[in-house]
Amino acid sequence: LEKLLIYSRTSLQLDIGFLLPRLSNFSRLRILELGGVIDSSTDHDQVLALPSVKELATLRMCNLKSIKKLIFQSMMPKLESLSLEQMPNMKEIEGLAELKSLKKITLGRCESLEKFELSGLHNLEEVCIYEGCRGLERLPSSSLANLVKLQRLKLKYLPSLREIAGIEGFKCL
Repeated sequence: LEKLLIYSRTSLQLDIGFLLPRLSNFSRLRILELGGVIDSSTDHDQVLALPSVKELATLRMCNLKSIKKLIFQSMMPKLESLSLEQMPNMKEIEGLAELKSLKKITLGRCESLEKFELSGLHNLEEVCIYEGCRGLERLPSSSLANLVKLQRLKLKYLPSLREIAGIEGFKCL
């Protein structure tokens, strides 16, 4: 299996706590999309730690309302594209520096997002952060200065964004 797309409707509840640990069994998985998948077994704030999926190149997660914190603690050495959208309660993304091959990150409609770090992502070429990330007041300053391959920085409708430190050193943007 190289591509797995799981989108849930309100009538079908998939337990993300059950699903994710089993993904490491798909050794050839290259594309994973999760949308509307909820944790039906718990009512508390959820911290989601992603498993190791060694061949994964594209990860898209959207409409995951129960997620409060996303942790990349395991190796995803070939992940090139990460898209996190419509995750209104996610406040923090931890461990992005583990994604050494990441070339593109998209964050959109993550209203509560306050904290993430891009430092260590030396292959990152594109950062896209768009509407609805109301909790984001500043981009991580230490991160931008170290993104030597960054070609595109797209920031769209971020009403709370007050500071973009480290951008003055970029000649290619």
